[in-house]
Amino acid sequence: MRQTGRLRRSLALMVAFVASVAVGSLSGVAHAEDKFAHRPIVFVHGYGSGPGVWDGMKQDVEKYGYSSDELFSFGYGDYTPGDTSIVTLGEQLAGYVKDKGLVAKSPDGKIDIIAHSMGGLVARAYLRLDSGHRVTTAHLVTYGTPNHGTVTATVACATGIKCDGQVKQMVPGSDFYQWLGSVGDIPGPTNYVTFRSNIGDEPIVVAAGTGLCDGVVFGADKNGDPSGAYAGETSILRGAENFVTRCMEHGDFYHDDWTKKRTLDMIADNDGAHTPKAVQVGCGSLDSFWGRERWVNAYGQACVTTTRASGQSGARDVQTNLSIRGCGYYYYVAAIWEYAGTDKNYNCESKNVKGILWRAGEWGQTTYDGAGVATRTMELYTPMTKAQPGQTVSGDWTYDVHAYNNAPWDVKQAKSSTPGITVGR
Repeated sequence: MRQTGRLRRSLALMVAFVASVAVGSLSGVAHAEDKFAHRPIVFVHGYGSGPGVWDGMKQDVEKYGYSSDELFSFGYGDYTPGDTSIVTLGEQLAGYVKDKGLVAKSPDGKIDIIAHSMGGLVARAYLRLDSGHRVTTAHLVTYGTPNHGTVTATVACATGIKCDGQVKQMVPGSDFYQWLGSVGDIPGPTNYVTFRSNIGDEPIVVAAGTGLCDGVVFGADKNGDPSGAYAGETSILRGAENFVTRCMEHGDFYHDDWTKKRTLDMIADNDGAHTPKAVQVGCGSLDSFWGRERWVNAYGQACVTTTRASGQSGARDVQTNLSIRGCGYYYYVAAIWEYAGTDKNYNCESKNVKGILWRAGEWGQTTYDGAGVATRTMELYTPMTKAQPGQTVSGDWTYDVHAYNNAPWDVKQAKSSTPGITVGR
């Protein structure tokens, strides 16, 4: 009987041990299942706004390949407008990321942040507060963020229209900007991307409809100088990838298809390990070109992109594109800029355009007789083609730009090129 009792107790202990191992194994599986398939994205809204502004963009991000449960909107609408400091909001963002367990659930232990307007400052404060946050943030993308201040905050405080604590912090040269910039514009290892609709040289005081695109964030240059020169550059982060969108108002960034597509391509992994697509993007600089006697002006930037679905191998889709920005002419009599689209008699027209995609010593050329748009911006693309892993691809563009009634004043033989990209596997 004693042996039988001992045997029963031994069997009971074995069953308990096996059960505990099984439960431990199952909990490990459950933990693995909690992992996201892709690196999560945190969206941060701007001043006086709320998380709902991202709903439309999140639908497009899902179409790109993300799951809805990988997309998060941090909201601080109860604290803006107001006197809650942007630094405190950065601390709240840190708490949000921690409470959601986003770093632990991410397949690579990192997150991406996409932020609009003051939300970009909240995100930068989050990164400034703790260097560990920069280690666990792969990308920060800002839309129309006053990274060096905005004159609208200066005017609001000077006139007493609206001068709460957050507006005061967005005055160029404020203590907040001194603190934020004490580690540089782009403290690593986070990658930074900015989008703005003002190029930088638009006049502030002009006839209606001929100057700034974004009339909310402007008035300081990329160094924080509020003198008014190159006043649209305030959204630039020195050393980041800085893009200019089409001419649009401050609240339109998250509705713009080009901006959304370029954003998702820029935060994608080169190999697609933790994002829905494997994407490589290489862009040249945004350069200014002038016609004869400096009547007509336009900016040009060329990019080359390689893309394939995540988890696949082999050839990638490859394409080069040309972005034309700030197309217009200088009207000496009135001493103002007239941008295409503001005068019904003038469009921005590209002429004699040749776009070349270079691929491993071979090339494919696209020639445009001309394209015209009733805005100051346009996009041109070569046809999509294939390139094999290991091949080097790049893009070259030559073009004329017409924005005035007499062709002799056109921009002639402008050139925009991309760096070379070695196609990944």
